[in-house]
Amino acid sequence: MPMFRRRMRLVLIGALIVMGSVLYALAGEKEEASVKNVAPSPDVVVHVAGAVKNPGVVSLPMESRVEAAIRACGGEAPGADLDKLNLAEPIHDGMKIMVPEKIAQSPHGNAPDSLASPRPSTGSAMQNMKTMPEEKNARGETIVHLNSADASMLDTLPGIGPVMAQRIIDYRMEHGGFKTIDELKNVRGIGDVRFSRLRDRLAL
Repeated sequence: MPMFRRRMRLVLIGALIVMGSVLYALAGEKEEASVKNVAPSPDVVVHVAGAVKNPGVVSLPMESRVEAAIRACGGEAPGADLDKLNLAEPIHDGMKIMVPEKIAQSPHGNAPDSLASPRPSTGSAMQNMKTMPEEKNARGETIVHLNSADASMLDTLPGIGPVMAQRIIDYRMEHGGFKTIDELKNVRGIGDVRFSRLRDRLAL
C-alpha cells in the first residue's frame, strides 16, 4: 500500500505540472493575440507653411487638430494672424495649412502701399483723397486686382467662390504676389477654361 500511494502521488504531481504548462502556454497565446489586435494609431502627413517658425512637412496622429500641426513646426512666427485659422479643425492626410501674416497698417489706418489699390500718379491732392471709381473693362465689368483684392472682391469673379478666393490669397502670400496675370493658372483648381472666363476681369 505505501508503494501504491507513493506512485499515485507522483502521478498526480506529474499531471498537475502538465496542466500548469498547458494553461501557461494558452495564456501566452491569448496575450500575444491581444497585442496583435491592437493596431497602432495611424499617422497623417501635413504641410505647414507661412508664418510658422519651422515650416515644412510633419507627421501627426490622425485625430490631431490644426493647432497641433502649428506646434509641431515650432509654433507661430511673430506677426502670424491665427485668428484667420480654425485652430480646432481636424487635419487630414495631405492637407496644406497656410498660416497667414497680419497685414501691417499705415499710420492712417490704410493697408501698406504694396497691398493697397493703385493710386493715380497725377492730379491734385484733393483729387487723390477722393474715392477712386471702379475700373471697368470694355464690357463694363468691374476689374479685380489680383495683388490687392480681398476674398469678397475675388468672390465676385465668375466661377470663384469663397474656397477658391482663399486659395488665390494663400498663393499670393506664399509667392509674394502675382508677377503676371497668367500666373493665376498656377492656383490649384484654375485651369485654362476657367482662366479664359476671368482674363478680361483681371489686373495686377
